[in-house]
Amino acid sequence: MRSQDKISSTYPLTDEEATEIAIEAYLYASPIVQMEVHRRVLTNQEASDGKQMRGPMNQFTHLRDFPDTSVREVVGPNFDTIYSWLWYDVSDDPLVISLPESTGH
Repeated sequence: MRSQDKISSTYPLTDEEATEIAIEAYLYASPIVQMEVHRRVLTNQEASDGKQMRGPMNQFTHLRDFPDTSVREVVGPNFDTIYSWLWYDVSDDPLVISLPESTGH
């Protein structure tokens, strides 16, 4: 008997239970998968040019102007917001962020 057969014979599910599990799995996993796809698209670039919403991992990216209707990286960007963001990866090493002196600002 295959392990899959053992599982299904040991824990029989009704159609309603299987549907509920599938719905819960989708609701839980979908945002995680979508965020990973979003991260891969936005960090697939060597350096930010200040015009796109893209830049490398572990580096701040800043838009220098308000986004216009040509922006496709984000579904619905605010057109009155100047964006700055950072996608970071601390899986191997900690990330140290250095900022210039702000003179109290």
